[in-house]
Amino acid sequence: MEVIKTIDLKEYVCPMTYVILQAEIANLNSGDKIAAILAGKNTLADVTKSLKMDGHRVEKIEEEGEEIYKIVIALK
Repeated sequence: MEVIKTIDLKEYVCPMTYVILQAEIANLNSGDKIAAILAGKNTLADVTKSLKMDGHRVEKIEEEGEEIYKIVIALK
């Protein structure tokens, strides 16, 4: 399955990054794949940990630039 949506969250820091991502996830279906663009290693670590705790799967992490990351998420 392809990524159906990309969410740019570079301007946010945790916990707002994850709060906004959760709101987006709530509007999608189980099995959907989305991508999120994040800024900072700490934000990347916090978001991936929270996603896993909520049962989602992080399928890929790509470095898009200096401390800019794109993660692909498969929703539970």
